[in-house]
Amino acid sequence: RDEEEKLDEYESVPSILRYVIVESESRAVRVYWREPGERHWRPTALDRQGPVDLPEFGISLTLDEIYQGVSFN
Repeated sequence: RDEEEKLDEYESVPSILRYVIVESESRAVRVYWREPGERHWRPTALDRQGPVDLPEFGISLTLDEIYQGVSFN
């Protein structure tokens, strides 16, 4: 529920073009993005390795890189 509320809130800010959710209890990343001027988010389907593209920062990360040093109990 909290995630949905934040997604809606961030969607109302036109300058936010990409919203990345990195799970803390499992190995999963969700990315929502939109082009400048668009109102609604588009979800990005990721496989178990990635990549997670962040063109606004000029980088692309694998899930191995994101979760480097993290172990799940």
